[in-house]
Amino acid sequence: MSTPAIDRARAAWGESIPAWIETLAREADRTSQSKVAQALGYSASAVSQVLAAKYQGDLRAVEQAALWRACRGIGRPRCPHSRIEEENDAN
Repeated sequence: MSTPAIDRARAAWGESIPAWIETLAREADRTSQSKVAQALGYSASAVSQVLAAKYQGDLRAVEQAALWRACRGIGRPRCPHSRIEEENDAN
């Protein structure tokens, strides 16, 4: 059996693990890393790299996608963490 994503993330990030990374890891454990990646619009390998604190891309963009998705998941009409709605509303 593989190590839970939350344990891998905590080992990689240490004491400074951001709350959104913990949330991402918990969701990966609850569903799957692939489902989390698909919901965010990223690859499963990108999510794996984020959880392992090795992602070389725009980590802030992943964070915004995760926070936006979390807000949508709880039914918030506007997400205070992202400007994605504003960009989508303009189109």
